[in-house]
Amino acid sequence: MERETKKFRIVVLLSGRGSNFRAIFQHLEQLNSPVEIVRVISDRAQAEGFQFAKQKNLPTSYIPRSPKDQSAEDFQQKLQNAVLEVEPDLIVLAGFMRILSNDFIRTFAGKIVNIHPSLLPSFVGLEPQAQAIRAGVKISGCTVHFVNEELDAGPIIAQAAVRVLPSDTVNELSDRILREEHKIYPRVVAGLASGEIWLEGNTVCFKETIRPSEDSLCSI
Repeated sequence: MERETKKFRIVVLLSGRGSNFRAIFQHLEQLNSPVEIVRVISDRAQAEGFQFAKQKNLPTSYIPRSPKDQSAEDFQQKLQNAVLEVEPDLIVLAGFMRILSNDFIRTFAGKIVNIHPSLLPSFVGLEPQAQAIRAGVKISGCTVHFVNEELDAGPIIAQAAVRVLPSDTVNELSDRILREEHKIYPRVVAGLASGEIWLEGNTVCFKETIRPSEDSLCSI
């Protein structure tokens, strides 16, 4: 009897439309890789990404965003418990509009990834596309990184560059960056699941099969 291949277990956290989650889900489906999305968690019951997960019959958990009878600490503990229950190999932040507690990040150290719409370390925090336009930079983009206790400062896994045009509005630049997000985030998640990308200390490592090209604007 053949031994069953152990599946790589993923938890997704989201708050909104979940377009990156959809891109990741579709990419993993096409690869037919031994990956299982074991839970999709949202703090908004009507979030489009959460509803998409339900349509696909994925396990879901709704954890309300700190109602009056629930402190921020209560929310973080419920979130942590919901993730611990399913023992994930990776936690994917896909537009989760809550800052994770330091305790949560320490509990899942090296297992949390996020995508940020700028070329980190530039333009951390909120509205990075608007920050880029105000700064007058000619190139911006997006960054997939591991999450640590410092805001948008974890080890960088991959980046994709996008030109900032003189006529750009925030929405126009955001849309072009988002298209690149949909390309690199699924590839990073698939690479982590396959073992072609991994973290050693604070260093992101790649197998030769996907080692980034030295002259490429996209790092994976």
